[in-house]
Amino acid sequence: MILTRPVEAEIIGPASTETGMSIPSFYTPEEIAELLKVSRRSVYEWLSAGKLHGLRAGQYWRITEEDLMKFMQRRERDHGGSGRRVTGGGR
Repeated sequence: MILTRPVEAEIIGPASTETGMSIPSFYTPEEIAELLKVSRRSVYEWLSAGKLHGLRAGQYWRITEEDLMKFMQRRERDHGGSGRRVTGGGR
């Protein structure tokens, strides 16, 4: 059988293998953008800059739930919990 397009497995939530290991949930950059109410471009910039960790398989990015949570915690800590970047020079 020849596949003409990539086939992606959708993982709904953490699953366990026979050895008891947990398989993480994965998100696409588009799903992350929707969850965080930001543009897809922002998510791709964070991935490229290494601010948001993800797995890259060919042209596709996938972000684990754990990496997303770590990213959000770092941003909250770095931005005083407001979720917004604070810049100087304002009046």
